[in-house]
Amino acid sequence: MKLNRRKFLMNGGKLALVASTFPTSAFSLSTDKLHLQIAKKVKAKWGNKDKKITLLYPNGSLANVKPVAAYFTQLTGVAVELREGALDDVASELLVDGILKPGGDSPIDIALPATMNIPDLVEAGAIKDLTPFAQEHEPIGLWESSLYDLGDRYEGNLYGYQTDGDTYMMFYNKEWLKEPKAREKYSDLYGEELTDPKTWKQLDRQLKLFHSPEENRYGGSLFRTKIYSPWEFWLRLHSKGLYPVNGEFEPQFNSDSAHEALTEMIETTKYLEKGVFENDIFKNFYSFGKGNKFCNFGWGGTQKFLVGNRPELVKKLGYSSLPGAEINGKVFPMSYFNWGWNYVVSSRSNVSELAYLFCLFASTPVVSTNAVKEREGFFDPYRSEHYQDKVIQEIYSQDFLDAHKKSMIGSMPDFYVKGYGRYFSSLRDALQAALKEQVSPKLALKKVSDSWNRITDEIGRKEQVKQWNYIKGSYPSGLTRVLK
Repeated sequence: MKLNRRKFLMNGGKLALVASTFPTSAFSLSTDKLHLQIAKKVKAKWGNKDKKITLLYPNGSLANVKPVAAYFTQLTGVAVELREGALDDVASELLVDGILKPGGDSPIDIALPATMNIPDLVEAGAIKDLTPFAQEHEPIGLWESSLYDLGDRYEGNLYGYQTDGDTYMMFYNKEWLKEPKAREKYSDLYGEELTDPKTWKQLDRQLKLFHSPEENRYGGSLFRTKIYSPWEFWLRLHSKGLYPVNGEFEPQFNSDSAHEALTEMIETTKYLEKGVFENDIFKNFYSFGKGNKFCNFGWGGTQKFLVGNRPELVKKLGYSSLPGAEINGKVFPMSYFNWGWNYVVSSRSNVSELAYLFCLFASTPVVSTNAVKEREGFFDPYRSEHYQDKVIQEIYSQDFLDAHKKSMIGSMPDFYVKGYGRYFSSLRDALQAALKEQVSPKLALKKVSDSWNRITDEIGRKEQVKQWNYIKGSYPSGLTRVLK
């Protein structure tokens, strides 16, 4: 079930009223005018007052953010100062700015933290509740074409604007699937035809089949670094028919199914290239781009890199969401939104309404399309309009965009709960120890299960159950029928 933005605003305690700049009929205007309407309002109120707003962005996204800021300044007269943060630490920098420098003269006004960080930023009081601003300023219908915006909201309020479609994707060399020797060997071993991998069982078999280090060929480049490897386990766990927690918010890691999922992941590691425990996101791009690995997991940013730097490889690739869950003889597609970036307004901002309007401006169809189609940045499509743009089609390839859009529409959400950082830190530590075979899978999962229960008891189980029920309600209906 998807709660659209209009319904959300109307259910937020007040009826969503649209400001005079945006009458009820505003959306009947062409969507390519919305950013101009917002800019007009900003210019009228702040354009002649020598105003400046500060934006903290993650390393690697400058190409996406810079033209948005420049266009905003051009239309409004309001300057935008850009500050770069570390890719994985924007949320931490925002917390430090808000908590450790409360009296500073130049606070951050707007930031782009990862979507998964929003619950913890809310609980820390680091970002503004945008609901009142949205009720006043957001045009009705603005988000009708959005394919994913669940991460914008937390506990009934609006805190951010999604600006990046980070559904997790599978990349595989479809040309290798055509090799006669490989096809014959696979058929002899498993009694089935070698085809595009649809399930985890098929993928794991194919990683093993194609792994031949002596020939400089490897099964895959799948992430095994501590920060990124939990996402694969997360999906493997779901594929066993389990939610990560039950209805009482008790973790389901200490179970035979979870143990089986982790054991399979450990076994699969044998068929990956050397260095997967050290490869960060950018090293992963370059490694897979060599063309000597069968499979990789990644995002639209992965594809942007490949199209721009390894076009000969792109012609050989197939794309899909990650392998599906095979439950009771039926395959259920498994799509997962596991990153993304959101425009948020810092609690320290002295111009929070102005900062909010910048976020709204950046989220309009025209402006967000222009951001996504910057070749050097990693923002990916998340609105229907993006997939129609000729430049975006060129820099991603149509085959990839078709698979990406399908995955976006059917994505299960990330774990948007209070304490996300603590929960996943515990999970990362346990998985890393198990993947490096320092502890048994069973012991690792028992430890993380015990840790999660302690965290939940500290936070409060009742409120976690409430938020988890909300998250579960946004899962694809096909999965909700089979997951326990």
